[in-house]
Amino acid sequence: MGRASIALIGVLIALSCALAPPAEALWPFTRSKSTRPDTVAAEEWKSRFDSWKERPAVPASSAAAQLDEVLENPQRYKLDTSQLVALAAAAEAAKKGTPAGGTAAGPGSDSPPTTTQMLTSDPQAEPTADPLASHDPFASDPLATDPVRAPSDSLDGSVPLDGSVPPASGPAGPPPQTGLGGASMPQGSGSGSVVLVEKGFTPIARATLDSNNDNMRMNSSVTALLSDAKGITLNSTLNYGETIAFNQNTESKTRGINLSLNLPLRRYGLGFLLSTANSKTNRDGTRSTGGRTSDASDSKGANASATFSHQFINGVGTNAHFARTFSKSEQVIVSTTGSSAGARQNQRTGNSYGVGLKVDRLGWMRVRGRVGRSLSNNIDRSPSFEQGEQESTSDGDTASVHVELPLGRLVKQVTVDFQMNRSKESFTDVARTSTGSISNTTQFALETRRNFSRQLRLNGQIAPISRLTGNFAVTVARDSVSYAIRPNQFQDRQRLEWSLGGSFRYRPGGSISLNYETSRGDFNRDERSNPASPQTRREESRSLSGEIRQKFTPTLEVRAYGDISLAQGFYAHQGPQGLGDRDDLRTRVGLDINGQVSGKMTARVQMYVRTFDQAFIDPRRSSSSRNETEYVVRPSFTYQITPRLSLRQLYNLSSKTLDEIFDVSRNTLNRNHFVQTNATYEMSDRLQLDARIDYQLQDNGLYLALDPTTGRRIFAPTARTKKDEIGLGFRFDLIRDGKLTFKSDQVATRERRTTFAGGRATGENVTERGNLSLGFESKYKKGDFLLDIRVTRNQSFNVTLNRNVFYVVDSELSYTF
Repeated sequence: MGRASIALIGVLIALSCALAPPAEALWPFTRSKSTRPDTVAAEEWKSRFDSWKERPAVPASSAAAQLDEVLENPQRYKLDTSQLVALAAAAEAAKKGTPAGGTAAGPGSDSPPTTTQMLTSDPQAEPTADPLASHDPFASDPLATDPVRAPSDSLDGSVPLDGSVPPASGPAGPPPQTGLGGASMPQGSGSGSVVLVEKGFTPIARATLDSNNDNMRMNSSVTALLSDAKGITLNSTLNYGETIAFNQNTESKTRGINLSLNLPLRRYGLGFLLSTANSKTNRDGTRSTGGRTSDASDSKGANASATFSHQFINGVGTNAHFARTFSKSEQVIVSTTGSSAGARQNQRTGNSYGVGLKVDRLGWMRVRGRVGRSLSNNIDRSPSFEQGEQESTSDGDTASVHVELPLGRLVKQVTVDFQMNRSKESFTDVARTSTGSISNTTQFALETRRNFSRQLRLNGQIAPISRLTGNFAVTVARDSVSYAIRPNQFQDRQRLEWSLGGSFRYRPGGSISLNYETSRGDFNRDERSNPASPQTRREESRSLSGEIRQKFTPTLEVRAYGDISLAQGFYAHQGPQGLGDRDDLRTRVGLDINGQVSGKMTARVQMYVRTFDQAFIDPRRSSSSRNETEYVVRPSFTYQITPRLSLRQLYNLSSKTLDEIFDVSRNTLNRNHFVQTNATYEMSDRLQLDARIDYQLQDNGLYLALDPTTGRRIFAPTARTKKDEIGLGFRFDLIRDGKLTFKSDQVATRERRTTFAGGRATGENVTERGNLSLGFESKYKKGDFLLDIRVTRNQSFNVTLNRNVFYVVDSELSYTF
């Protein structure tokens, strides 16, 4: 099938779908220079959110409201895109009463995993990278605009599913990307901060110095941003970073420059972007990671793109996107073993385009869709190649359809999504064996990775009565990936998932919710040349969770919850240790109590019991079967003694038993108890004191049966750790309003570790350490001039460390003309 036929099919699919809002809605930034508020460091907001999560006095809804206020005013609080995404997830989690940033649960996790996490887990996986992720350590382009490396879209930065043209992103510049050998490309204003302006010229200078006992890091950047009221922005950034690791005698230097120009023509629905990037990294030293003692890399890239959006009539619109990219990368490596060395170069030139339509004028259905394609030509050079140079191509296609069906009061909405991605990527990779492990760190080979993914998802919301709401979802997906040099990394994965849940509000302040989820996945690793792979398997999982929330009084709320899940793996072929068939059963039951004891005191109690039982079916693996049980109780309270004096305490009592099914002599018990006390006193508007005491006691040992007939067991300690920590700090505004502040913080810790054998103490080790931090910080703002400086001297009192004194310097200067 020729390119013309592919393009024709793509246009037909797009015309049958939908995509594009009015051009007037594509540029949301409205900012007045005269109303520019004071900026607040993102680190400060992160610490505030951490305190909101831990503080019982602030309900989750209040924390979510404060986070929403931050998200609605990102320019005020100087947050970049990644920080906004993290805060958005935190706000959503706070509203739902669940922690943000959860990870897949394991044997030691408090939360059971979702069926998707259990479906993709593989306890027997080889110690190699995910076969569905790119293995290319060359990291190719300085600009993340290669659609082949982002198979979910034809072009990173192209027209999204909702049809909106990407707006001018202030000083964000090109998307973050890793350079050669893992070196970070310089981005934005150089240190993760963004300043949004509607018009004017904003130069930003930033320098940081972070030194501790084993290494030193220094980063500096200079950014100039020119913007006007029409959204035209010109951003340029110079970046320099240096890291010295004393413990490994290594040094790394990175320097780079970014330049981007955004030119939107909102009246015509047009947008243009031109961006370039250049980064160089040198690593030298006697020791390094990855078998390399020196690594020099140089990456260059350029991207020119154009977007178009137009609404024909009310509810019917189209958009299109075209981009041309160029990148060039070089790398030289010297091995730590022997005197071998290697080098490689890559040059890539390519085009990508996408087109989509949107139909939103039908009362009973909204349809959006898009198609896209990319193609790039690669030239790879390396002394490892027989002819010294090899040419290859990379290409990718994507298509997506999104349909929304509002069906009325009973079924509020049904949504159908379909996505299909196909890609072929050629890149220079480190020489590897057929299983994927590195065979030579300085030799290279041209690898080709092929991927074909498709997914269909149906979900909806139902409301049969006013107090009852429900939701359902069904997902069918298949992903196939293969490699030319590493045939054993072949995988064909098929997934079927469905879930059903609902919530019932039986009275004001009370609700019950249930959710059931199940999934099945077939993982085929039997490549034609090596069909008997021990990783070929079928995985099934089911989970049921529920909770009851009841607000008994305006000041007392109780939440009871529980969940149970079962994940099973059925393997087709035997491995070195037999079949990997296993059953994983997880349960958890918990209770949370939040209350307002008085007008000045709030309290909270968290308690739960968690179990994890894992059983292997094959006798050769049965010795790995184990059962785990954990009990946790965490009470805490906050007491506002006076308007200026507050006290907070957090207690923890937890114990965890681990039973080895076929070897009771290895059963263990771990106990952990701690008390944290924090007091804050505002002596005046300019002076603030805080003190903290942290006590922790942890016991580890064997948990053995005293009488096998009765099952009575005793605890035989093997190690005990006792830690005491005292901290004292104060802040004093030498000049009001934070223009000049002196701050100090002192921490002293004593850790006593005792070992046991046969029930008797056999040794004791006492470690004392401490740190005294003294410094100044200044935030000065006059008109459009902003100066933010922080200087801290740290004195370490642990004589076992290599460096006892280190400094932290952080400064930022900006002025808007």
